[in-house]
Amino acid sequence: MKSTKSRPSQLWEQWLARLHGIDDPQKDYYRLELLQLLTHSSGADTARFCSRFGTILCHSLHSGSVVIFDKKNNRIIYKDPSISDRSLEKKISARLPISTEGISIRQFPRGVKIYSQQPPIKSICSLKMNFISDEEIFLIVTSPESIPGEDRQFLHFVAGVFRLFEKQLSTERMLSQEQRLLTLLTQHINEGLVLFSKDLAVKIWNRPLQRITGYSPKEAIGKNYQEIIRVLDKSDWLSNITSSYKDSDQSGFIFDGKILTKAKQTKWISVSGSLLRDGSGEIEQAIALVRDISKEKALEQRKNEFISIATHELRTPITAIKGYLSLLQSHAEQLSDKQKMYLNNAYSATERLVGLAEDLLQVIRLDEDRMKFNLQVVQLTKIVEKVSIDFSEKARRKGLEFQLTLPPFDTTIVADPIRLEQVFANLIDNAIKYTTKGSISIAFEHFSEKVTKEDKVTVVIKDTGIGIDSKDLDGVFEKFNRSDRAANMREPGAGLGLYIVKSFIEKQQGKIALKSRPRKGSTFAVTFPIAEVKMRSNIQGNQYNY
Repeated sequence: MKSTKSRPSQLWEQWLARLHGIDDPQKDYYRLELLQLLTHSSGADTARFCSRFGTILCHSLHSGSVVIFDKKNNRIIYKDPSISDRSLEKKISARLPISTEGISIRQFPRGVKIYSQQPPIKSICSLKMNFISDEEIFLIVTSPESIPGEDRQFLHFVAGVFRLFEKQLSTERMLSQEQRLLTLLTQHINEGLVLFSKDLAVKIWNRPLQRITGYSPKEAIGKNYQEIIRVLDKSDWLSNITSSYKDSDQSGFIFDGKILTKAKQTKWISVSGSLLRDGSGEIEQAIALVRDISKEKALEQRKNEFISIATHELRTPITAIKGYLSLLQSHAEQLSDKQKMYLNNAYSATERLVGLAEDLLQVIRLDEDRMKFNLQVVQLTKIVEKVSIDFSEKARRKGLEFQLTLPPFDTTIVADPIRLEQVFANLIDNAIKYTTKGSISIAFEHFSEKVTKEDKVTVVIKDTGIGIDSKDLDGVFEKFNRSDRAANMREPGAGLGLYIVKSFIEKQQGKIALKSRPRKGSTFAVTFPIAEVKMRSNIQGNQYNY
């Protein structure tokens, strides 16, 4: 009768049923031994595994004896106690298929005879078991008659189990090797590296981080991030990052902060990291590189102190010079045209020096978080309209078309009106300054964030000027940065304006973006959240020091 093929789960149950049905007082022991062997096997002790497995398999087969043969060392690791042939090793070694690959069951050629206490063997099956060790291990089943179909099907099931084991152990070895490599790499990089789990506990902590924080890997691993990377004034820094990025597709983050070390010392660190997500987009882990920037911060502070002192010392005589020049301009009737030109040029140069001094002082206040913002509920359209009126005449004198389109929607925001005027004055002045022909347009846009549903308003300032090369776009908002095109126009400036603009906007919860192409012009987009009704009633001229 032809046997039907069973599912692996059925064969597994049949295997357990076979062990349950044997006439042996140790049958329950064999069942437990099988489960333990096949679920906790690491392959570390090959001989012990083969001995345990061979014993169980002997009790599982309806017919035949079991031999486990180590082909590499040409020796039998296990054999059924009923087999007593001493020359069995040579006979098996001579007849094993040399080109056996993977896990397979092979029928030995007809006529092979291996003698034991039983009659001459008529049927032998070979099953390669590579998963146990790096050696070639063969499981051999001998039978005086043809191996029954049920046993042969059962051995196919055993082969399938071995395939799963081989993949599992191969994966475990690969993961173990990768983990050792990762550990080796993390301990030898110069920067601190930390890996956080889903619950924001430390999983990996390298030696450079110990030098920065004072906590060793043993002390740090398993602890919550707040216990070992204690950022002053930002204790919930990582929780805030994961919360704000939870419903976003953003992953990268970077910030500078001052921490308190294990020895109660303060240090400046720079943290740059990324959030790792699972297949469904959920945040699963966070990884970060931590760098000690205390020396850079100290150097920057000394530089700022020098600039502050020098600027204050320069501002007094410059202001006096500007006053004297202004006085001379008020009595310039007796001067010749050439003398008036020299006087006006001197006055303009003095104004630029005063502006530079003011810009330097503002940059220092921003870098040291000493800039005050008088937050109020303001209409963004009124601010932009006022600045536009001031600069529209300058644009027309240059032959440029100047267009302001006021919006039909609400533009109420919470901001410092004086700082806002400085922001838009700088952006509109730059648009006029770097546009030789064409137009300047200012418009408003309204949208809602997809995730937070927060209403926002954007002011779009577009010009048809010289534009900016793509290679210069990344650094356009940095201090003392000027593009080659701007420098070639011989326009005066120290490259501080856009840095101050960006800082003012971000300090007031806004964002600025830039799109530009050479000879095609530039488009600046300044976005602020629209103030909610509750916020409008609660904020009335409060001062915030960022």
